[in-house]
Amino acid sequence: MNYNHSSHISRDFSNLLKNPVGYNVKIKISQNSQKKEFRAHSIILCSRTKIFYGAFRETEYEDGIITFKKDNVSPLIFEVLLKYIYTGILAINNNSLVDIIVAAKDFGLPKVVEQLETHLHQNELAWKFPKDFISFQHDQFPNLSKYSLDWSDHPFNEVPLRASNYPLDSNIIKAKDAALISSWIDRKQEKPYRIQEIPFEFKLIYRSSREGFDVCKFHEYCDNKGSTIVIIKVRDSREIIGGYNPLGWNDTNKYNETSYLLSYDKNVIYKTSNSFIFSITNRAIPILSRISSENEAIYCNKKMGPCFGLKDLFVNGDTGDCKRHSYEKKIIDIERFEIEEYEIFQIIEKRLSSDNFRYTNCSVIVFIVIFVIIII
Repeated sequence: MNYNHSSHISRDFSNLLKNPVGYNVKIKISQNSQKKEFRAHSIILCSRTKIFYGAFRETEYEDGIITFKKDNVSPLIFEVLLKYIYTGILAINNNSLVDIIVAAKDFGLPKVVEQLETHLHQNELAWKFPKDFISFQHDQFPNLSKYSLDWSDHPFNEVPLRASNYPLDSNIIKAKDAALISSWIDRKQEKPYRIQEIPFEFKLIYRSSREGFDVCKFHEYCDNKGSTIVIIKVRDSREIIGGYNPLGWNDTNKYNETSYLLSYDKNVIYKTSNSFIFSITNRAIPILSRISSENEAIYCNKKMGPCFGLKDLFVNGDTGDCKRHSYEKKIIDIERFEIEEYEIFQIIEKRLSSDNFRYTNCSVIVFIVIFVIIII
């Protein structure tokens, strides 16, 4: 039997980076007026990238410490890469992906370069115009150059704006987030939907700052509404997480006996293969966690808010829990958190409505034709 403790190892190395006990490397990073010194461990740096291994072989220790200097690299960008070296986690935040790619190449991190280049190819909204097109040497990054040439006919001060006319009533997410979530709902494998291609209406049916955090209000506004998306803003952080329920939240006093798997004390666990939870905190590299144990997908409890899995994502008033059990991945590092705001959207299929409209029109036309023939 194998046990996976990678998340605990990653956390421990993250703590070591924050409190570098026993460090033997000082890394001085500077770009223009920005300067910062980092403390690290040579054995970790050398095992993760050959750049440091080669540099340290040519550097003498002074009082047991190696000093490594690197200019023309943003301290913020290097901090992202150093965390990746220690933990394997690439936390982009609001930094430019192209800037990280350039720095990752300098520090010998090909996996980072490959992953971010792929993401830029698949998601044009991740580019920052026009800065990203002048941040790299085109001959060193042929994969990015092929993409950027598509924009070569536009002067940098005339790059077309991506204004959105998609109607979305939200205090937390934007239209491009709705496009990404729609792509996940449809299991779209290639590029995510563009905003103008979103095939669903996101109809706001609940907002905690408007309806309140009372669980009864959640059930009053959200039960029996069909497919829904839950969006959560975590208090005192930039975390934005959520989940998709394709079945709907049901009044557990009126459940359909053929649709549930387990029930006890008026609580019901629903089975589905289409639900998922997610994090869009880092919009450049979002986290999608699909259901891995279909029999535990959706948990309905009249004393709880929206719940996914067996505590994979639970909402109870203004607090939440996240412990990986029934879904593929954990979507937030902490297990319990306070909720600043959460919204629930009813997902309405626009394509179906359009098809029904066309079908109805055809039926009317056929009826009129038959009626005319009978009269004649």
